[in-house]
Amino acid sequence: MNLKILFFLAVFGLLFASCSSNDDSGDVKLPIFGTYKLVTYTTNPASDINNDGTASENQTSETDCHDSSFLTLNDDNTFKGKLTFLELKSDTNGMETQNIECFSEGITGTFVLENETVTLSYTFDEVDKTLVLTLVNNQMTSKTMDIDLLTRDDSNTLVFVDATLILIFEK
Repeated sequence: MNLKILFFLAVFGLLFASCSSNDDSGDVKLPIFGTYKLVTYTTNPASDINNDGTASENQTSETDCHDSSFLTLNDDNTFKGKLTFLELKSDTNGMETQNIECFSEGITGTFVLENETVTLSYTFDEVDKTLVLTLVNNQMTSKTMDIDLLTRDDSNTLVFVDATLILIFEK
């Protein structure tokens, strides 16, 4: 009798799990909605922006500028967020100085989730932008992007260089 009950529970459990775990839409069924904080801002080449003598590819260890970057995904397929970046300060004549300034920009837009890919569409500095991220568990990782990276040259002067960037946001 106990064997029949165990068999029935096992079969019922398998049927229940197979019916509830997936549908035919092909979309990822993850609880993606919520706030994701920027945890890694990886650049190539590495940079020593904090001038401690050690260059790092993860710019979050070089400056606290990126600590406030985030993305919040809403259940109506809209999002809001804040992106941060470093610039050279300018003097009163508009000439760049050797001082660093952290800028932040609030962004809003829409997103589409297809399988493990989250595509954000928004306007930044009056230009339509798209940010493509891969979702794995509670982490979203951007595809590699080309940027102008603020870094120090061999003479310790702040300069911009061509670089690549990968962002990782974690819920």
